[in-house]
Amino acid sequence: MKIIQEIEKCTGCCMCMLACSMERENAFNVRYSRVQVSLNLSGLPTRISFSDRCDELLQTQCTLHYGVAECVQFCLPKALKMAKEPSAESEGVS
Repeated sequence: MKIIQEIEKCTGCCMCMLACSMERENAFNVRYSRVQVSLNLSGLPTRISFSDRCDELLQTQCTLHYGVAECVQFCLPKALKMAKEPSAESEGVS
């Protein structure tokens, strides 16, 4: 599984960051989040980034509710989504 982003849907509400910090550190503090939403001077989102190990940790440390990570579940504008990574078999690679 992997998290994909659609920045054009992001409103900059930072709910994904709060959900991640609560899941990981049991605190609503965006500094503890492995998801970061960058805002420009007008307050509009310009980038969603994940920690370097986020995809790896998604498999081992994030609680998945019905296959969905907390950050994705609480992203109300649906800027974050879960996607299955294509396997070598499904791509016809041997």
